Amino acid sequence: MNYKTLILGIIIGLLFGVSIAYFSFSSPKLQVCPDEWISDQMPGSSGSEYFIIKGKRAEISSFDMDWVKKNCDIKLQVVV
Repeated sequence: MNYKTLILGIIIGLLFGVSIAYFSFSSPKLQVCPDEWISDQMPGSSGSEYFIIKGKRAEISSFDMDWVKKNCDIKLQVVV
């Protein structure tokens, strides 16, 4: 085995390993209808939006928002 073949094999192995790790550890966005969609506009708050599912807060960043808007009958509730 020559030097170029060894280097090429290492590079291909690293690329393959990185791609496997990326797809193994990146979690897909949730496609589930939340119970409530809250926008916290109370004085002193950061103006954050979040969902409520089964009585617990769930961050919007965990959800596939396009899917939620298309498939769920939910309206934004503004809390002031």
